[in-house]
Amino acid sequence: MIAACATRGWPHGLHGRRDAFLVVATVVLDLPQARVRELVPAAVIVDDEGVRVGAQPVPVDVDPRRCPTCAVVRWLELLGVLDGLGRGSARMDLTRAHAPTATGPHRHQCRAPQRWCAAATLLPAIDRYGWHDDYRPITARTIRTRLALTAARASQPGEHDSPPDVPTVRTRAAAGRETPSLDQVLTLLDSIADDADALNDRIIALLEGNP
Repeated sequence: MIAACATRGWPHGLHGRRDAFLVVATVVLDLPQARVRELVPAAVIVDDEGVRVGAQPVPVDVDPRRCPTCAVVRWLELLGVLDGLGRGSARMDLTRAHAPTATGPHRHQCRAPQRWCAAATLLPAIDRYGWHDDYRPITARTIRTRLALTAARASQPGEHDSPPDVPTVRTRAAAGRETPSLDQVLTLLDSIADDADALNDRIIALLEGNP
């Protein structure tokens, strides 16, 4: 499932890195989803002994594409850029980033400065355009949706970092006769889940008197 999460490109690389961290927390470490929503930077330790989330050591894998520790560090660094420098900087970093390979280097340490330490939550709500809510965590419903989408992608072969192909004129003309691919369906569900998350956040804000 970690290898099925995008690590580059905009905005799928942003969602993918957050999803990979979510997989580590809920699947690898088996933390309750309610607790995962409440994770803050203080719950994560990155030092010479490795990475720990909620006092649990995060395992490593020989393949950087599947390595839980690499997935955590990739997300922490991106979260630091997103939260500390803004959406534009995060987009720039993901656009020029390289996807991990089986023979590539591991990332088990965060580069300084560690801006992610100042984030309010480790799993913020993010809409389909890459806008995030600094203080509102991902919803429980979205956690279930993202895990289901990631599991579905993990069951399919192919490159996961590449964005879906842009339909050609011929493809659009034949769209009524063709069955959409699983990746197209999952991409659509991604957008629906993110839009629903953003709408839910807006409703909550209105109910709390924060228009």
